[in-house]
Amino acid sequence: MKSIFSFWLICFLFPITQTPNYSIAFSKIDNRVYAFVNDELVFDSQFIDGNPELNLSLDLNPFLKKGTNVIKIQLENGSILNAFIVDTHWMIRYEIFENGESYDYAYESSKNGQTGLIVYEKKHNIYLE
Repeated sequence: MKSIFSFWLICFLFPITQTPNYSIAFSKIDNRVYAFVNDELVFDSQFIDGNPELNLSLDLNPFLKKGTNVIKIQLENGSILNAFIVDTHWMIRYEIFENGESYDYAYESSKNGQTGLIVYEKKHNIYLE
């Protein structure tokens, strides 16, 4: 009986905390995405032409630290053939997950982009205790 009481006392005084699991899933990239965590480039999709439906997932946990983490997503418009193609259309769609549940979502599209330039940038904050 004493050992059961001791177990619950320890659990109460020292709760088991699990670090949340964060990931990001890209479903549209037209044409190239960069993902930064705390100003460090952690993902480069390279150029993706044709605007296909995607299922690219990135585990963010290896890059997160205690405290505030800034996730920055940038989209570059263009193609490997930038010198030969004028491409003004761009699109990005992605979702950030915390423990498998939607944490944040972004979808943007336009036809005003210039080839070879960053046409989209958004920052998201994740705080870890």
